[in-house]
Amino acid sequence: QKTKHIHSRDKLANEKKCNWHLCSYFNSSKQQPQTSILIGDKNGTLHLFSFDIVSNYLYKTDIVSKLHGKYGVYCLVGDGDFVYSCGSDNAVNMMRIGGQKVILLQKFTLKVWGS
Repeated sequence: QKTKHIHSRDKLANEKKCNWHLCSYFNSSKQQPQTSILIGDKNGTLHLFSFDIVSNYLYKTDIVSKLHGKYGVYCLVGDGDFVYSCGSDNAVNMMRIGGQKVILLQKFTLKVWGS
């Protein structure tokens, strides 16, 4: 009899329909007492949180649903004021965090040769 091995995290995710985060990006500023935390999940959604250093409080400020379709966000990279997200939908999104919102500036779709 064959035994099917199920990873405990996968089993928990299937049972509870959890959205596990796959990547994160931290943006802090010396001028402001807040740090922005951008998190991408396995359903292609970005979640923006603000962390207030003075009160030690974390709160959700913005959600960009299904930015990478129903596929996961696999990479978040920051470059100055810009943040880039990559997902398994072959897209790269150029964004900026403005105040408490994620502002989508441009979307690039990559062509995969030979597939």
